[in-house]
Amino acid sequence: VWDNTGGPAIHQPAAGVAARPRLEPGKLHKVVWMCWTGNNPMPPHLQLCLRTVERNSGLPVVLITPKNVAEYVSEPHEAYQYLHLAHRADYLRCYLLHHYGGIYLDVDTICLRSLAGLFDLLETYQAVGYDGSQWGEYVGISDMGPFRPFSEITELWFNALHGKLEQRKAELLAQGQDLFYWQEILRDICSGRP
Repeated sequence: VWDNTGGPAIHQPAAGVAARPRLEPGKLHKVVWMCWTGNNPMPPHLQLCLRTVERNSGLPVVLITPKNVAEYVSEPHEAYQYLHLAHRADYLRCYLLHHYGGIYLDVDTICLRSLAGLFDLLETYQAVGYDGSQWGEYVGISDMGPFRPFSEITELWFNALHGKLEQRKAELLAQGQDLFYWQEILRDICSGRP
């Protein structure tokens, strides 16, 4: 599958290359998911952020890139290849948390302490979050979880996301580019906006 810039949207591992251990969909994985959806190198300041998560979260970190996305996302929505890079990360966040569970962090997150204890709350709850309402509308969506896989909330989120992509699929395929406004496929869905 190729994206609208001519680069690989889903890159299949080369034959003979050892793949990472495959995580099993439907089983809770105590991991941190992060995404870098561009084919360009990650800037040094974001590499430092990633390092803080690797060193301080107390959890394995899985960085999804165009080179390994096919190992974790077997059948992305047909519109995925036309999404802007930020919207691809929004799509992957939903897909990964729904199928594998875990925590999602944007790559610009700086982690100062262990996140492992948050998974203890999943003994009681399907999903764990925080109330960021005192910070306003634009805080609270970049770091999510942990979630149990195939939870009721991720099922609703996944179905709403795919529904929105289906509504505009013909238009996306005809235009060959992302047509969604900035918050349409993440914040609006998570906040219950139509």
